[in-house]
Amino acid sequence: MYFIALRPFSLTLAFASTSYGILAAFINDLLFTDRFWHDILLIILITIAGIASQAGANLINDYFEGSFKYKNSSKKTRNFLGRQRTNFDIFVFISGIAALGIAGLIGIYLIYLTDLWMLVIGLIGLIGSYAYTGEPFVYKRRALGVPLSFVLMGLF
Repeated sequence: MYFIALRPFSLTLAFASTSYGILAAFINDLLFTDRFWHDILLIILITIAGIASQAGANLINDYFEGSFKYKNSSKKTRNFLGRQRTNFDIFVFISGIAALGIAGLIGIYLIYLTDLWMLVIGLIGLIGSYAYTGEPFVYKRRALGVPLSFVLMGLF
C-alpha cells in the first residue's frame, strides 16, 4: 500500500528535472572544473532533494485525496488534523513531511554554498510541494495544478 502512495514511477519526473539543471551546468562548464568529488556530491544531493520533494508531494497528495483507496472499515481510526484517519494514513502524511524535510535539509547546505536566492527557490519548492493538495491551500482545486507543477518542477 505504501508503494502505491509513494507513486514511484512519477519520481522519474523529479530525476529528469534535476538532470536538466545538472546538464545545463555541465554544458556551461560549471561542473568538474576543479573540485570533481565535490561536484559529484552536489549532483547526488540535488538529485536526492528533487526526488524527496516529489515523494513528499506524492505522499501528502495521497493523504489528502487518496486515502479512500486503503479504507478498511475494520481498522480503528483516530482524529488527525481534523479528520478521522487510520494509522496508515497518518504514516503516509508524516512520511511526506519527512521527505520534504530531507529536501529542506539538503537545501540548507545548498544555501550555505550559494546565496539567499537558493533559499527563495527552496521555500517556493517546499511550499509548492505541500500546497498542491495540502490544506488549506490546495492549488490543484483552483485549476493551478498543471501550470504550477510545470513551473515548480523546473521545466519552464
